[in-house]
Amino acid sequence: MAKINVWSKKENPWQFEIEISEDARLSRHRVSLKEEFYKKFNPKVSPEELVRHSIEFLLERENPD
Repeated sequence: MAKINVWSKKENPWQFEIEISEDARLSRHRVSLKEEFYKKFNPKVSPEELVRHSIEFLLERENPD
């Protein structure tokens, strides 16, 4: 299973850096989340957790190669 690290950027808390590592592979990504989109769903998780869960969802369905 992949290890996923997510953190927000200090200058914009709605932009996130993501690192995905599995075996010897490492990939880095940048993701933006619109505050309005986040608030629309009144989530019970932090923005970082929403991004992490979204990445996990995608990785379960897509081949990383």
